[in-house]
Amino acid sequence: MLIACGLYFDHVAASAPASQTLSALHAELAREQAAPEVQQVAAWAIDSLDHADRPFVVVDKASARLFAFDREGHLRGSSPVVLAAWREQGPATAPVGRFVADPQLSARSDVTVWVHADAVISLHVPDDFYRQHLIPLGWQQSVAYVLPEATPWQQAFGVAPA
Repeated sequence: MLIACGLYFDHVAASAPASQTLSALHAELAREQAAPEVQQVAAWAIDSLDHADRPFVVVDKASARLFAFDREGHLRGSSPVVLAAWREQGPATAPVGRFVADPQLSARSDVTVWVHADAVISLHVPDDFYRQHLIPLGWQQSVAYVLPEATPWQQAFGVAPA
């Protein structure tokens, strides 16, 4: 049984010029030991406003790590993640790409599920990360960027390489 629970990230933080915001973001992600691709996708999403003023997550499948951002692009936290997928017909692997979806809360306390088209993406995270960063997020659509493991992220998101 799924209970609808959208992702809302606190947007009270003061705004700063884009260059300062991206510099701060780079420093925060470096402290979290984020892969270069995570840093590039987060910076691209913020700089291009691709996330459309929605909270977003970047899921690094290769490192099995999730990075959660508020609607202004501030890093709210990161956590190990187990990514699973389900399709109505046949077996599925966790998809890659950009998904605008309605997150929902699973019956399990540590699972957030993005429902997108005919695919369901389940993100399993530690309980304290879930309680601290995902439960208080409210009822809002969000964007999930799921990074490919072997191909360039630009290809998965339809972005021309810089």
